[in-house]
Amino acid sequence: MTSLFWFIIIFTLLAIPAFYLIYPSLTNNKEPDETLAEHYSMDADCSKLSNQPRSFGQKMMKSFDSFVVTIGLGRLFLLRVVPSEEAWVIDRHGVDRVACEGINRIVPSLDRIEAKVDLKEMKVDPDAQTILTKDNINIKVDMFSMIKVIHPLKAIKEVDDYQARMENLVVSSTFTALARRNFSEIQKNSEAILGEIREIVEKDSSRWGIKLTQINFEDIASPEDIIEAEKQKIIAKQKAEAKLTKANADFKEKELKADSERILIEKRAEATYKAIKDLKELMPNISDERIMQFLTSASYIDSMKELSSSDNSKFVLYPSDVHQPMDKVMNAEYLSHTMKQNQN
Repeated sequence: MTSLFWFIIIFTLLAIPAFYLIYPSLTNNKEPDETLAEHYSMDADCSKLSNQPRSFGQKMMKSFDSFVVTIGLGRLFLLRVVPSEEAWVIDRHGVDRVACEGINRIVPSLDRIEAKVDLKEMKVDPDAQTILTKDNINIKVDMFSMIKVIHPLKAIKEVDDYQARMENLVVSSTFTALARRNFSEIQKNSEAILGEIREIVEKDSSRWGIKLTQINFEDIASPEDIIEAEKQKIIAKQKAEAKLTKANADFKEKELKADSERILIEKRAEATYKAIKDLKELMPNISDERIMQFLTSASYIDSMKELSSSDNSKFVLYPSDVHQPMDKVMNAEYLSHTMKQNQN
């Protein structure tokens, strides 16, 4: 029994390094350095590496690795699980490689986990910055951006603290694009300026293996005096529009009133003309002057009647001489005499 125990111990101690050495040849018939060449590349992209086609032997070894990890013997076989949407930068005696999500072989005595890189999209939100525009106006600009690490090895090796450097890059690019423009130009061409800022950021971020997925103005705060001036401008414009609207309304009202008065005068003229014509036909010997006196007196009496019939009227005085033209023009004897002459 003791001999069996020692046999298992010795076999395990010999089998682990042997398995580690022959593993690359079982999967791809290549030397160890060739098998992991892509993981050592600065352009190593985990999204592409994980989608590469595998041979039958590679699939069998992956299945074996999964079984070993499942039964809790992963450490014994030097297997470590890298979480989803994460990549580890592994250093082996000064040589770096990328361990992508899933099961990876990491030898404690040889490999050192140098960094764990989050591959999820992350927000870069620097503090708001005060920028002096070309026309000497201080504006407060707040930017935010979304980034995603594409090449973990570049992000760790090409730059120190890529998140902080991305914040600085966004701030400096915004300053470069806005400081050489007037405030009015910034307000009118914000979309074009945003595209320019994006180009500046992408130029450097691509060298660090980082993809800029989104960048935008969160806020552009104008100085208080500029805001107040804009308010006064808007108020003045609204007042001018209100005055113009009122003037147009008054003009329309006067125009309608004039039209109604014109129509009324025309109708009165038509009625007067008809009355004169009827009286001329009835009494051709009457002069135009007497006819006009009669019509004037009749109109005056009608207006007095209408005035006296209103609710707030108390009494109405008629001039004493109103009946005189009426008696002269339209007394019954005169009308009878005139009608008889016309019949003869």
